[in-house]
Amino acid sequence: RARVGRGNFDHRRDVHGRVRSGSRGLGTPEAEQGVKTPTMKKEPTVQSDRPIEERAAFDAIRYGSVWEDADILCEALAPVAKGGRLLTIASSGDNALALLTLDPAEVVAVDLSPAQLACVMIRVAAFTELDDEALLAFLGVTPSTTRDETYRHLRTVMPDDACAFWDAHLDLVRDGVIHAG
Repeated sequence: RARVGRGNFDHRRDVHGRVRSGSRGLGTPEAEQGVKTPTMKKEPTVQSDRPIEERAAFDAIRYGSVWEDADILCEALAPVAKGGRLLTIASSGDNALALLTLDPAEVVAVDLSPAQLACVMIRVAAFTELDDEALLAFLGVTPSTTRDETYRHLRTVMPDDACAFWDAHLDLVRDGVIHAG
């Protein structure tokens, strides 16, 4: 079962619970021991006290495809995945859908961006409803002149908020959703 939801995160924290604004140098053994490396010039600081929704726009697709290696992600999570619950950033949905191959009980995909959640939902609909050839054509892997027609079918199985997003961005559907962002 896949579940998609909107997160409510204002900042990220490092392994010591300190608020950080980026990932430079964090996650390395030196950083985890509190040793400053050349990439850690100073303690990260929060740039603003305003909520993230006031500092960034989440109404546009930033990632229409994710180019990280899903095989590495799946290999790393395989020991705990079968029958378990996996949490992932929704992004475009590529990694969330790849995690389903590990036979978890549930994949929970969260994102602050409704546009990115719409990317996941259109992929879920496409993977569920289309055969391989139609799937590749609809997503934009292969050429197609029938994406509008395919989308009209897919929207019947998508949530209203995802339909509203894609209805307002039919040009992205026509170009193939993997090319958006």
